[in-house]
Amino acid sequence: MGGGAWVSYLSSYANNPEYPEVQKIVFLAVPFYPEEYVNGDQEVDLENANAIHTKFAKQMEKRLKSTTEIMIIGGNLEDGSNSDGEVKIDSVMYGKKLFSNQYVEAHTLTGPTAKHSNMHELPVVDNYVAKFLWGFKGSVK
Repeated sequence: MGGGAWVSYLSSYANNPEYPEVQKIVFLAVPFYPEEYVNGDQEVDLENANAIHTKFAKQMEKRLKSTTEIMIIGGNLEDGSNSDGEVKIDSVMYGKKLFSNQYVEAHTLTGPTAKHSNMHELPVVDNYVAKFLWGFKGSVK
């Protein structure tokens, strides 16, 4: 739930000069649909989910500086679940809509190694993050 804590921080303090300014942030396998923070692992099916998602995105658009750069990385095991085994790829990629006023770089990892608990171990993730945060070129070993 660390990603949810960062979304909350950004929506609450992004424009407060008394707090550090977030210039770049990486969200790895973070669910962005707001209902996913209501009941934890329980699946929630909201009748008005689209309206809730739109309202949430508009709030973030107003609160987060347009200069904040965001990287989103999600996984799809390609086993029919459309998820990394824990988080649905649609929820991860909803971040592109949520952060529509910011630069967003998004990546979807696919196949059996795109498992939620494994993504932080993948060299491709290291390379994406190093390039995004520090401008590294080539491979990180």
